[in-house]
Amino acid sequence: APPAAEAHRGYTARLSKLREQQQRLRQRDRVFGWSKVLCALLAIATAIWLARIHPGLLGLALVPAVAFAALWFAHERLLRRLHSVDRLSVVYGNGLARLEDRWAGAGDDGLRFLDPSHPYARDLDVFGSGGLFELLSRAVTGPGQQTLAAWLLQPAAPPEVEARHAAVRELASLWDLRERLALAGESDSKGDSDLLSAWGETITSSVPRLLRLAALPLAALWFVALALWIRGLQVPFLAMSALNLAFTYRYRTQVMQGAAAAEQAAHGLGPLARVLAVFEPEDFSAARLTAITQALRTQRSSSSHAVGQLHRIMHWLESSDNWFFRLLDLFVFWTPLCMLAIERWRRQHGARVRTWLAAAGEFEALCSLATFSYERPDACFPRFITEGPALDVRALVHPLLPPTRAVPNDLALDAAHALVMVSGPNMAGKSTLLRAIGLNVVLAQCGAPVCARSLALSPLAIGASITVQDSLQSGLSRFYAEIQRLKQIDELARGPQPALFLLDELLSGTNSHDRRVGTEALLRGLLAHHAAGLVTTHDLALTEIVAVLGDRAANMHFGDQFVAGKLHFDYRMTPGIADSTNALELMRSVGLDV
Repeated sequence: APPAAEAHRGYTARLSKLREQQQRLRQRDRVFGWSKVLCALLAIATAIWLARIHPGLLGLALVPAVAFAALWFAHERLLRRLHSVDRLSVVYGNGLARLEDRWAGAGDDGLRFLDPSHPYARDLDVFGSGGLFELLSRAVTGPGQQTLAAWLLQPAAPPEVEARHAAVRELASLWDLRERLALAGESDSKGDSDLLSAWGETITSSVPRLLRLAALPLAALWFVALALWIRGLQVPFLAMSALNLAFTYRYRTQVMQGAAAAEQAAHGLGPLARVLAVFEPEDFSAARLTAITQALRTQRSSSSHAVGQLHRIMHWLESSDNWFFRLLDLFVFWTPLCMLAIERWRRQHGARVRTWLAAAGEFEALCSLATFSYERPDACFPRFITEGPALDVRALVHPLLPPTRAVPNDLALDAAHALVMVSGPNMAGKSTLLRAIGLNVVLAQCGAPVCARSLALSPLAIGASITVQDSLQSGLSRFYAEIQRLKQIDELARGPQPALFLLDELLSGTNSHDRRVGTEALLRGLLAHHAAGLVTTHDLALTEIVAVLGDRAANMHFGDQFVAGKLHFDYRMTPGIADSTNALELMRSVGLDV
């Protein structure tokens, strides 16, 4: 059986039950729909009949009307339940898609987090369709997505990673908790946690002092004047309307700017409140999870209740977009009064918003890693070594490839053996190996299990040059873009942490002589600064550099076989230099006259 057979059985069983529930609920949905139509028609027909025949019994028409109202509320409850079942069906369907290698392009690609100047994010496919973020992310709020992206972009210290390991192990077994978390969010709940945190810490009021004091009394007096106008006294109503209108226009710009800032910052509050409610009352064993929940319990009111309260006030504020409320707002100060309630909430809870967002983001990121751990039971948790550079991995595979197809390889790097020159023909797996190594080191240093039988490493700063692109807008050729990236990697190697460099087809945009001299100079500089890594090439002249560097470097290669017009690769890294090329055979195989 494949390693994830248990997860596959579990997802399939739950999805089967959910589909049975969907069928039953949809049948009831149809029954409720027709029942409501019949009750509405009966209420109308009864009212017309009684109005003509027995006007004194017209109140009896309320009986089907009340039945219609009861059916309406019951139907709404059923629709919410059906929506939850539909959402869970999507969740488990996506889980099966990941296990069956059908997930690429169906999730959140995270491209909004990609910085083109990052030393490895683009080269290792951290973001984008079919990237690592899409595979991992189960986050349903903006803070969760931002936290996971930050973990993938910035390695954590070993003590922090080990604390995350304990949390991931515990959460991996809490299937129901992760299911409730998946139900908590919405597909469009990507809020900006930094914007919300900054807004919560702002102390400036958008409602001027005079309006704060006068808004409620003036609104009350306007309603009194309205009652008098109904009784025939028009002057008080006209006077109060003019006065309130003058106040509104005097302070409208300042108040509306504050309301717009609040609405922009508060996007995604509903999912955030539900996510906090999922894990806030839980008692965990892992120290990191306990610390997260304790950070939410220090206030008299729970964080989920407070965030939900702000979410309701924001709904009141947004109702002013309705044409009726927009007209009424001119006289009763609806927007200023909502802003007063919002600012009262901010004075009470605003300083805690950043802590709540960080807790929710970290919990969602940990649940994402826990889901990955559950679905990849063959993955192992890495072990950290104090002295670096060091990377010792056994049976390493690419995390974005199906486990049943990925070919494992071993690798050992340390200060004494810091460079591996990998030669081989096109399509033999050289670039895939670099990405497999890089992505597993990213996983290791963010707190996730890695796709290998065992992995031990020191803290490493990763620098990769695999997918370097030219830029028409910036006027950069591919070669110049590549040497800029190499300069960035060289500076990374000079930093306080040992560097892991992953260089694919180094300096391929120049002539053979310059390529040979430039590559050797670059590698000497990297090794002199205690960096370690791999260089792949199909130019066998570069393999001669290994003899010059001595015991610190080794030649490895990938091979191929051309049998009956078809290429065959084993994708296994073997000692020595490649002794075959396939470029001409590939050209002939597609019909070129070579």
